[in-house]
Amino acid sequence: MKQESPLTSTLAFLAARKTPLAIHGAILSAFFAFLLLWSDAVFDILSRMDDKASRQRISLPEETDGMEWSIDRLQVLPGAIEVDGWAFIAGQDARESRVYAVLKSASDTYVFDTFPRIRPDVSHTFSGAAENVDHSGFVTFIPRDAVPGTGLVLGVYVEGKVLSTLQYTDRVIRGQSKQQHVSLPQPDTGVLTYAVDRCSPGDGVTVLEGWGFIEGADARSSRTLVVLQSDADTYVFDTFWRRRLDIGRAYDGHGRNLQASGFVAFIPEGAVPPGD
Repeated sequence: MKQESPLTSTLAFLAARKTPLAIHGAILSAFFAFLLLWSDAVFDILSRMDDKASRQRISLPEETDGMEWSIDRLQVLPGAIEVDGWAFIAGQDARESRVYAVLKSASDTYVFDTFPRIRPDVSHTFSGAAENVDHSGFVTFIPRDAVPGTGLVLGVYVEGKVLSTLQYTDRVIRGQSKQQHVSLPQPDTGVLTYAVDRCSPGDGVTVLEGWGFIEGADARSSRTLVVLQSDADTYVFDTFWRRRLDIGRAYDGHGRNLQASGFVAFIPEGAVPPGD
């Protein structure tokens, strides 16, 4: 019986399997071509993870409509806060706009620059809404030591060639509410409209989320506190602002800027004695 050499057997196997191998070869070729074409873009995105955003000293306008935006990722990393998303002003060329990330605390507002990203998915979704919206993507890495530790509301500011627009999102970097020592007035249910949408204990804090405004007043000029009262004592805590477009629409005419009437409080475990 004639014995085939290993080389002859290998060639026979390749000949018998030429169609699948051709397909696999085409897939591998396409993959390597993708790496060659996009290696610069991928390297650019990854290299920016080492870059930190710089705080910008600019005057922000009042919050307005007219902006399309999305926050795809808000992540607190060991050394930075990562914000990834897209934003553009309707009717304007996105290539001529600059996007800034805004973090708002109870006492200050922090503005940071961002790095542009190409977003073909946005161009596909908003075809005709504005020019070059595939240039509306952005990512930024805000140094943790540049802002307070917690209790920050995220906003987006787009500076366009013709118009500039600021909008705050409903994304909050979780913090802890501090107990406040204030003199409370007598309860008056005639001028205060409010609701508590969520009360969730767990993970070392109790989360209280809702909205409230004084009839006829400007919600942006108001400060919302949460009051917990027992038979023995009364506890007052500060809150973090949250954007509530639904309240602005539902109570149109009852006050000004009611989209700013939302709040969330993170009451730490142990701040209220057990049994109260």
